[in-house]
Amino acid sequence: MYTDITAIILAGGKSKRMGKEKALLHIGEKTIIEILVERLKSLFPNIILSTNNPESFTFLKIRMVEDFYKNVGPLGGIHAGLTESETEKNFIISCDLPLMSTELIDYICNYKTDKKIIVCKTGDYIEPTFGIYSKEIVEEIEVILNLNLQYGLQPKDISIQNAIEKIGAEIIDATKLPFYNEDAFYNMNTFEDYIYVTKKLGVPNKFNQLKKTAET
Repeated sequence: MYTDITAIILAGGKSKRMGKEKALLHIGEKTIIEILVERLKSLFPNIILSTNNPESFTFLKIRMVEDFYKNVGPLGGIHAGLTESETEKNFIISCDLPLMSTELIDYICNYKTDKKIIVCKTGDYIEPTFGIYSKEIVEEIEVILNLNLQYGLQPKDISIQNAIEKIGAEIIDATKLPFYNEDAFYNMNTFEDYIYVTKKLGVPNKFNQLKKTAET
């Protein structure tokens, strides 16, 4: 149990291609967010859900926070979660990583470094919504967001990867870890992704209901 680390779940995405909140998709009898919260509760006593639709998640009975900077993507959710957190060290995870392994969570939580951010990469791509973030970087994120907005950059164009590069991060090559699974960072953006995940987990999907919802 990581008593000195707060788990922050990012569930602020608009899920336009799904037609509904990705976090509320069912995998078997439970929603993705329920499954993730249950897993994290076995590891972290402190959990925060970063969402701009808190009314959709009241059933979880966990602490929630909305973005202070609206429509700036996951960086806004990370900033809100870190601001709300009471611990220096924080584990960030996107709500749509249902195939993520506990081994990888344990590895990154126990990784020792002086950097204020620890993230993984797969190939050339950095996975910014799975990692350790220090509460100390809240002001640095605010400076980055304020400067970008001040100089006319559209919120949707503010890059979390650029922010990580400016602040500095320890980057772990996840593909070199002995327990790495290529599906660990598989997220769900489309109906096809959803079907793949349910098949991978051997549970029924609700594709027809989802498609009907998206088309209405």
